[in-house]
Amino acid sequence: MLFLDQSAFCLCFVLLKNRAAVTFGLESANIVGYQEIEIPNVDYVLFTPTFKGVGSELDLTSIKMIDENGDEFDPYEGVTVQVMDEDGNYTDVYAYSPAFYTHGWALDGVEIAPGEVTIPVGRAFCVNNACGQKVYLSVAGEVDLLNKNYIPNIDYVLWGNSTPISIDLTDVKLVDENGDEFDPYEGVTLQVMDEDGNYTDVYAYSPAFYTNGWALDGAEVKPTDFVINPGQSFCVNNACGQAVYIKLPNPTSYTLPKAE
Repeated sequence: MLFLDQSAFCLCFVLLKNRAAVTFGLESANIVGYQEIEIPNVDYVLFTPTFKGVGSELDLTSIKMIDENGDEFDPYEGVTVQVMDEDGNYTDVYAYSPAFYTHGWALDGVEIAPGEVTIPVGRAFCVNNACGQKVYLSVAGEVDLLNKNYIPNIDYVLWGNSTPISIDLTDVKLVDENGDEFDPYEGVTLQVMDEDGNYTDVYAYSPAFYTNGWALDGAEVKPTDFVINPGQSFCVNNACGQAVYIKLPNPTSYTLPKAE
């Protein structure tokens, strides 16, 4: 749900398991803020940052870890993130501990400096939470108003809801590099991961076959059938023969459809 306080020029997003605040200046085109995304105590979960860097890609060192009270939390490297490269391969594993590392994150025991590791908009990564309790990843930055996420022509890539609001799957579109609607005729699918880190349903995209674009096991997905929460992530299989873009709604003007 989205609220606008015109006197304070403040946007506040009320989310199920997440906490957020977004502000903007009247003379500024940028909308900036922060969000705290819950990471359960599981071995493997996908996470997508919900902001980009201000005027740039998000810097890994700007992602912090806090507890449920909002206080800084140090898992002493008990929480790690694993990044996937553009070819769909898992590469580096980054560990978090602000007690050991000034900027929080390290690779193989070597501290990561600001600007050294950036995360493209929409790109998800794997989180291993082995610290024994749920934590929150705190992300601060700028809202991406374009929300046009690049998906290469590979079998497996991680993608997610990079906006600070909940959206509906039927408003997620595929477009080409010019921004025109693109139909892969079910050649692009999304596989969902549940809160326990297990892969479940596979959704296929084809606006030629399905009015709302997406289907599950050949049955068209309707609005309100599948709400995508901020930071919720998927595995994308792009087998249509070319690179495509996933286009998300503009978060400043989007309202979730109501169930009938």
